[in-house]
Amino acid sequence: MTLCFKHNAQLELNRVEYSGALAPKELYAHAHFRGAHGQWLNYDHLNLVLPGADASQLSNTMLDAIYAQHQALFQTEKLLILRRSAWVCQSAAAMGALRYWLGDRFTKPRAYTDVRLFETIEDACDWLLLQGHEKALAVRGEGFEEIARFTAPSIAA
Repeated sequence: MTLCFKHNAQLELNRVEYSGALAPKELYAHAHFRGAHGQWLNYDHLNLVLPGADASQLSNTMLDAIYAQHQALFQTEKLLILRRSAWVCQSAAAMGALRYWLGDRFTKPRAYTDVRLFETIEDACDWLLLQGHEKALAVRGEGFEEIARFTAPSIAA
């Protein structure tokens, strides 16, 4: 799996792209990175599960453990405003795990973030209040600088 964390300073937006075989190691590493670099928590997120991403290695038990660790990293953070985290899944093979991950957000503690799943990047951008040129940049992924990349070796390796 590759998890790529990017930032667009002009849009004041983070973009996280998930590809390949999704694995717990990279999800944990990303959560630790965000916990250690709190400046990235001050931005909205556009999360994209790219075509071909596969979540078959992730059980619901694993997802629960990752979620608990993720929440623990941010429980002491006091962000000044509620952040938004838009998700778009372009992979049928990952949709079940993503729906489980996002599923019951209204009854679980949240880390100061409003989380929503969208069918298209355009819909996500509308919710993130991007318009015109800004929306076009976000949809195309232009102007995003790679900040961190987390990559697991392939299972066949």
